[in-house]
Amino acid sequence: MAKSNIGVNQLDTRRNPSDAIWNSCPWLEIFAGDSAVASGCQFFDDFLFEYNTGANAQVPGYKVVGTNGTAALLATDDGGVMQMATSTSAANESYLCFGSAVGSHAQFKKDTRNQMWFETRFRVQDITNASGYFLGLTRPSDMASAFLTSTSFVRASADYVGLANLAATPTKMDIVYNTASTETVYVAGATTLVVNTWVKFGWHYFGSTQGNKVRFYINGQEVANTAGTLGVAVTAANFPNAVQMAAMFAAKEAGGSVATKLEVDWWRFAQTIDDQ
Repeated sequence: MAKSNIGVNQLDTRRNPSDAIWNSCPWLEIFAGDSAVASGCQFFDDFLFEYNTGANAQVPGYKVVGTNGTAALLATDDGGVMQMATSTSAANESYLCFGSAVGSHAQFKKDTRNQMWFETRFRVQDITNASGYFLGLTRPSDMASAFLTSTSFVRASADYVGLANLAATPTKMDIVYNTASTETVYVAGATTLVVNTWVKFGWHYFGSTQGNKVRFYINGQEVANTAGTLGVAVTAANFPNAVQMAAMFAAKEAGGSVATKLEVDWWRFAQTIDDQ
């Protein structure tokens, strides 16, 4: 795909997908079905089309899961912004699940040609009320009410990789992963939230030719863990290796006073597979 001028690992707060993640992606070749270069799949949703609104209204290609949750386009934002919103009642939630919480499109595998790229751009509208957010990949069977809990502030035992928080004052978000066990926080406080301020989060999985590592990015800059390590191997303990997953964007109201609102501008995904 075409390259732009933002250097690798430089701060990239533009609306566009981040070069550090996507400059290595054979996007056009995947789209064209050029198996000599890359076979795989790709998705890019900029949320440009009008959808139904109201409690648990369904979005084409997605399923809205959760108690009294809504998913609707914001009329005041150009370029398409999808808002997942809850009511002010405690334990209400809105999870936007790609593939209708049934289909899957992503899998971390150790195939020779397997690579994966994912990124999304989002913002939140409250960082003082007890609430929770998640953006990433989840096993479809785990896309259900109480994926984010409102009492223990711990995500349910499920398979997932993403950016998340659940705190009384949700000012920071962690990079996390889990495989139906006890969650692993790979990077605590990976980004600090500011109300109505856009953040980009994503990763590039390099496949078996480069150590089977997933490397994470915030606003185009790679994020290391507390040990200074760049990237986690999909063979690491508790990482959902070889699990079929799909994209999910989640908001949870925990405090019972202010509606929780997660707003997603776009998300983008590509994966190459070894079909030889």
